[in-house]
Amino acid sequence: MIVLLFIVFSLVQIAPIQINPWTWLGHLLRAYLGIEDIRDELMDARRTRIIRFDDELLDKRQHRKDMFDAILIDCDKYEKYCMAHKGYVNSVAGDSIAHIKETYHDLKAHDGFLVKREA
Repeated sequence: MIVLLFIVFSLVQIAPIQINPWTWLGHLLRAYLGIEDIRDELMDARRTRIIRFDDELLDKRQHRKDMFDAILIDCDKYEKYCMAHKGYVNSVAGDSIAHIKETYHDLKAHDGFLVKREA
């Protein structure tokens, strides 16, 4: 009887601790497959596109609205990734993103996007 009470009390004491083997296995698989490294590389490519697009704006190169739409999607995904992954280094894209968004809103307000040429 005492042994049974000891086991029951031990289980009650351990019950609040949540041990999820699937979460542990998921972390192990992500580490093994290098998924976080792949995601970081994808974000590195997005950051490069963002900075290159901003450089083109600074060089006064005009862009069509669809080009802005595509880069703004990159900006949104990049910012969300940075928010969710605090360890990911982001010290250069913030100003570029702000400038791209500001330019987009200015062009939208004045209908100043480059128009696609008809063939």
